[in-house]
Amino acid sequence: MRGIFPWFAFPFLPKAASLSWIDVDIDGEWKQIDSYINDKALYEKALEHLLMSKKTYGYSVAFRDGKSSCEFNFGEKGFVHMGAVVVDHGTWDDLSEYIA
Repeated sequence: MRGIFPWFAFPFLPKAASLSWIDVDIDGEWKQIDSYINDKALYEKALEHLLMSKKTYGYSVAFRDGKSSCEFNFGEKGFVHMGAVVVDHGTWDDLSEYIA
C-alpha cells in the first residue's frame, strides 16, 4: 500500500489486508480476473520505485513467480496483486457467507 496511503497511516493499518477477485469460466477453463494497473506509464513508474525499494510488492505492484505485468492476461503472468497474497481463503459463491 506504499504509494497509496501516506506514511503516517501505516501504524494504524493491519499487517495484512483482504483482496478478492473473481474466477470466470472461459471455454471450460477457470481464469482469475482482478483489478490491475493498465496505465503503462504509471505501472512502469511504480515498478521502478518497487525495484529501488528491493521489495517484492508495493505501490500496487507485486511479483508472482518472478513476473509482473500491467497487461490484461487472465493470470498467465500473474496479475499485479497476486504476489502479495499470503493466505488463500478458498472459493466462495456468496461473499456474505465468507464474511460471516
